[in-house]
Amino acid sequence: TAAALGTLTVAAFYLIAQMVGAGVLIQALVGIDFALAVAATGTFMLVYVIFGGMLATTWVQIIKAGLLMAAGVVLTVLVLAETGFSPVELFNRAADQHAEGSAFLAPGLQHPDAINGISFGLAFLLGTAGLPHILIRFYTVPDARAARSSVWWAVLLIGAFYIMIMIVGVGARAILGAGAEEASAGGNLAVPLLAEEFGGDLFLAVISAVAFATILA
Repeated sequence: TAAALGTLTVAAFYLIAQMVGAGVLIQALVGIDFALAVAATGTFMLVYVIFGGMLATTWVQIIKAGLLMAAGVVLTVLVLAETGFSPVELFNRAADQHAEGSAFLAPGLQHPDAINGISFGLAFLLGTAGLPHILIRFYTVPDARAARSSVWWAVLLIGAFYIMIMIVGVGARAILGAGAEEASAGGNLAVPLLAEEFGGDLFLAVISAVAFATILA
């Protein structure tokens, strides 16, 4: 009972965080009130879960995952192409665009030392598989062997995606400079703005739709 209550509590906080993120995204892109954006997101979630059940939830996650990985690969390739597919050049250009210079590439801006940064990265990579909305998927497989296979695939895909996010995030600083942070309330819309830089309004719409689908899933 205690474990179930703890899982539900974590899930509730995670859901609230996702709805707040959706509110920020919709408010920035559409211009509607933040509270209305959060309420609309919650309504969409309730409708497809109540009427579609686990089947609808599963297909939303499948479609979202495919779109997210495809969009991530495209953005990663476009960012790397800007620097001749040289990660070193990408990071150096990002440091040049940051007020702290080379300190942008060292521990201290977000984490006081390298150990904290490594721990943070491992928590994201390996800890994500333990989040409630992912953990519950392991109960839908037919046997323990399939569950272990699902965990390996989850960690592999999550790890690949986080590597792409690192490249895209640094690329946003390198290509857009401080403009991304100034124009998007602390950098929350750096990726959509980067998409707009590469592909105009159409690519911006696609990336924004993928982000919204991710939140709903």
